Amino acid sequence: MSETSTSSAAALEQLRARVEQILSAPVQLVEIHGNRWSYLAGPLPSADVSPGHEKIPITDRHGLIVYGADSPAPDRREQVRALIRSFLQQATPALSKKEILNHLV
Repeated sequence: MSETSTSSAAALEQLRARVEQILSAPVQLVEIHGNRWSYLAGPLPSADVSPGHEKIPITDRHGLIVYGADSPAPDRREQVRALIRSFLQQATPALSKKEILNHLV
């Protein structure tokens, strides 16, 4: 795996962890292909987490799966959307904006 690919994976995992902290629930970042939601980052939920989940589209191609019984509050959803928009705007030399967009938009 190249350094850039490693940086991309690490950046996605940091974003996922921050989203999980905001929503106070386990989350996975996913890529949407029609009706199929494909894993990008995040662990499988543990056995002690409620089996219920909610799929939250972020863009046409990407979204979140939030595990647990409660749906995230609208203000928390907007905070997550703002975080992802900010993430997209803050490209670094090690993680190009094009590379981030390939994963999130």
